Amino acid sequence: PMIRPIFGQGEITTSLPSQETSVSIFPNPASESFSINQIAEVIGIHNINGQVVDFSYTHQDNQTRVRLKNVSAGLLIIKMKIDNSLIIKKVMIR
Repeated sequence: PMIRPIFGQGEITTSLPSQETSVSIFPNPASESFSINQIAEVIGIHNINGQVVDFSYTHQDNQTRVRLKNVSAGLLIIKMKIDNSLIIKKVMIR
């Protein structure tokens, strides 16, 4: 059987829609704590090896303040939920 493409006036989807987020982490690089500029439900923090990092967080002034416990220098990956969207950011710890 021969496959014949049908060309029409339909919309072509080439990728997932991009999500513009204005989420930022500061200061970056950080030492023992950092802030997220929105109220975030922090889901998890992992180091570059995939190990879970112990932390606590509080909400104040429309921001989320994260305090790390027993963390060593390196890159951390933060997974958070903001307005039903999963957002992944990186922060450097010195």
